[in-house]
Amino acid sequence: MAWSVRPCPVRLARPTDAKALAELRWVFKQEDHDGRPSQEARPLEQAECWIRDRLDSGRWLAWVAESGGRICGHVFLQLVERMPEPYARNAPIGYVTNFFVTPSHRDRGIGAALLEAMQRHAEKAQLDTLIAWPSDRACGGRVTTGRESAGKPAKRAPHVPGTGACPAHRQ
Repeated sequence: MAWSVRPCPVRLARPTDAKALAELRWVFKQEDHDGRPSQEARPLEQAECWIRDRLDSGRWLAWVAESGGRICGHVFLQLVERMPEPYARNAPIGYVTNFFVTPSHRDRGIGAALLEAMQRHAEKAQLDTLIAWPSDRACGGRVTTGRESAGKPAKRAPHVPGTGACPAHRQ
């Protein structure tokens, strides 16, 4: 697919990005409630602290896309260790979550660029599997391979020959 606008630069998120990522997380979750949440939102600072701590520890990674010096999209990856096995490789798995591109930046290839950066890392780190739970919105045709069901995990090996994006989600 050819995009009329070149995708924004993508980079690994830093702990100093936590405030912007928390703000986007709140925007992302408001979309899930059609802008009408059933209860009052928790303080944004809680999310900012949580994100900063996870990025700082290295237990979570995130990739961000930037436009005009501001983050306009992100995808998070939690590294999950596996129990040792005597006869099999014990490579960690990756839990893919919090994949979001701001509405004004959608349909420009930004989501695909974010997922491609994450996939390159998964291959280099030799992660065994990537797992994601697609949302209703993603499975409604926005981001899907046609094999996912909302609320059910999509499990894929990090590399599928001949694809340019993470096979769990394509945009």
